[in-house]
Amino acid sequence: MAINLDAPFVVLRASNGEFVCAKGGGGQEVVANRSQRGPWETFTFHHRTDKGGQLGTGGGPGTPPSFDQVGFQVFDGMYISADGAGGGKVYANRGWWAAWETFDIFPAPDEIIAAHPGAWHQTN
Repeated sequence: MAINLDAPFVVLRASNGEFVCAKGGGGQEVVANRSQRGPWETFTFHHRTDKGGQLGTGGGPGTPPSFDQVGFQVFDGMYISADGAGGGKVYANRGWWAAWETFDIFPAPDEIIAAHPGAWHQTN
């Protein structure tokens, strides 16, 4: 599956079918409870990769997938951040793009794009 990683804007939909939203356009929590998309549900997509704009698929069973690192900037210019490097709340309140604001993105097994903070970990 080829994904256009040069597109400047993205809209994210959670597994509950709702759109991801930066409450207040930024500066608050990020939630996944909007039935319609608008400016607060549209993110500027920033991309770090040397893979030529194509998402990798990994090397087979037991091998971490090839991934690209991305950041999401919200309506008010802040960046989405996984507080504490993940495992907690997600906010749109950082004025910079650093480790906590960087997400790995890769094709999930069912062809849905998945993003998560931090490095990939294999679970058994």
